[in-house]
Amino acid sequence: MLHIASGNGQIHLADYYLKSLPAHNRKQYLNAKTTDGLTPAHFAANMENMDIMSLLLEYGADLTLESEPNHSVFAELITRDHADLLGCVWHL
Repeated sequence: MLHIASGNGQIHLADYYLKSLPAHNRKQYLNAKTTDGLTPAHFAANMENMDIMSLLLEYGADLTLESEPNHSVFAELITRDHADLLGCVWHL
């Protein structure tokens, strides 16, 4: 559900979902990977959605997790030339 909400820019749904999870399980779902290794942060990066990315980071998303073929969220942002969002998260 979090992957879908992140990919479609549904910030209210993503926020509701994250708030409804027990605190000790949030990171597990927040950094869960699809079969291609994509996390919700990858989906937000692909859509250049700053609001979703900000929400995911607020809850502790790991931007260094890699998808296939070994692309972190940073690599996705560079590849897709999303300079504005990259500038917001580069320091992390």
